[in-house]
Amino acid sequence: MAASHVNITNNILRSYEHWDTAEKLATESQEFFQELDSMMEPLSQHSSMTELVRYIRQGLHWLRIEAHML
Repeated sequence: MAASHVNITNNILRSYEHWDTAEKLATESQEFFQELDSMMEPLSQHSSMTELVRYIRQGLHWLRIEAHML
């Protein structure tokens, strides 16, 4: 039981670390994400999984086009 609690706590802490890292990277690529936000809908910690998947798919699609992978 205690191990499960520690595991859950670690996952929550890691999620905040990942969110902070993502915000820093988004700042560095601000123009890309502004265009993506205007086309899709800005993500938040309250976004649904469906919204997250659609957002990521669109972003990956653009990156593949830019890298001439499509």
